[in-house]
Amino acid sequence: MTVETKQYVEIASQHDDFESWLEAHGKGIGASEIAAVLGESPWDSPRDLWLKKTGSAPPRRETEAMEWGRRLEPVVAEKYSDNTGRLLHLSGMLLQSKEYPWALCTPDYWLLHEGISIPLEVKTTRNANAWADGPPKHIWLQIQHQLLVTGAPWASTCVLVAGQEFYWADVERDEETIARIIREGDQFWKMVVTGEEPKEIEIIPGTEVVLPDESQTWLDEWAVLEQEQKMNGEAISAIKERIIAELGSVEKGIFPDGSSVTYKMEIRKAYEVLASTRAVLRKSRK
Repeated sequence: MTVETKQYVEIASQHDDFESWLEAHGKGIGASEIAAVLGESPWDSPRDLWLKKTGSAPPRRETEAMEWGRRLEPVVAEKYSDNTGRLLHLSGMLLQSKEYPWALCTPDYWLLHEGISIPLEVKTTRNANAWADGPPKHIWLQIQHQLLVTGAPWASTCVLVAGQEFYWADVERDEETIARIIREGDQFWKMVVTGEEPKEIEIIPGTEVVLPDESQTWLDEWAVLEQEQKMNGEAISAIKERIIAELGSVEKGIFPDGSSVTYKMEIRKAYEVLASTRAVLRKSRK
């Protein structure tokens, strides 16, 4: 039987002492926040999270959707247990990595597999398409962050879609992603501690640049990846990062074949979160 050695310390339970849990959660990067640090969150930019962690932004209120997600969590977890035959134990404990103290997570539940505690993340959503090919990117990153903190070899997740469809999936550790979380998470937290605000590129409207010949390969690879049934999000992100690096502060880039990309500031309307502005990369054919 495998003997489990914990790589974390238990800080506070959100079920037994929510105020203590909330205070402690503000002193590090939680699993649900790591996507924002990596620039992969659908809602928050690194700066949005920095403002929150430095106390420069008001705390986010619980929306009705968030409330129902919390209320339905035990029901969804029970469905997961019924479907998988796995026994679950309620968690809700804030865990802190011993090696990386800024890395925090609060697993919803634990399941025991060959003597190893495996975290389970429970979700509810109205967007079925987001889970069509498995957990969406920001959820996948949340789970990788949990695996960093807990040291578990894999995790599991489940979701109730629109109150009537249920999905679940096991998620393996991705050491490359965990290394990225450590690297960028450490950099981000140092900025929180020192008060150095993350820089966000200001796009200059109406500008454009002809991209290098090799960028045509990036565009073609991007198109191929989008056509695959199971999209390789990591590869696409890497391609986008290369293009954005070439653009710098320029708004539009032109590929050798005449195709183009635009990198503009986009205003998002408020939808369960405050409205904000972010840069969005879009491509178009010639």
